[in-house]
Amino acid sequence: MTTSLQRIAGAALAIMAAIAVWVAPAHAHRQHATLTSIDWNERARVIEVIHRFHAHDVIDGLITLGLIETPSMQSIRAQARFALYVEETFLLENAAGDALALDMVGVEMDGDYILVYQEAPLTAPPSVLSVQCGFFHDVFDDQTSYVNMRIAAETVTHIFEDGETIGRADFSTLE
Repeated sequence: MTTSLQRIAGAALAIMAAIAVWVAPAHAHRQHATLTSIDWNERARVIEVIHRFHAHDVIDGLITLGLIETPSMQSIRAQARFALYVEETFLLENAAGDALALDMVGVEMDGDYILVYQEAPLTAPPSVLSVQCGFFHDVFDDQTSYVNMRIAAETVTHIFEDGETIGRADFSTLE
């Protein structure tokens, strides 16, 4: 009798474990995050900016902000609205506090990600870069924006979270 009860209990535990493993991913929460890379291109004499967003975050964010109505980034109109949103919520400034004129290069779908490309022509690498990065901080409470600024061989990383949107990198010690 004990063996039968042990088998039933074992089978019940195995079923509950299988259900827990199957259901757990449905409750998993992926952090809302963006990654921005800012690089000085010596040859082209430009600051290159690449923003990487998870497509699902972009769609949810743009719907919440009322910028798109359908949950898709396939249309040129949705991509253009997103590009305008990026231009409105991202700013680079030089050491004097002047905004760099970032040109929109394009928007690209890459699997589960959306990449936005910008650039700004400069005559020399910047000695100081200030960045304002407000992507979806007003939409998602857990939004985090990672910004890597790379000039020559030095990289400075800022992590914007909890509503923080301004960072500064000093490259003046580089030769």
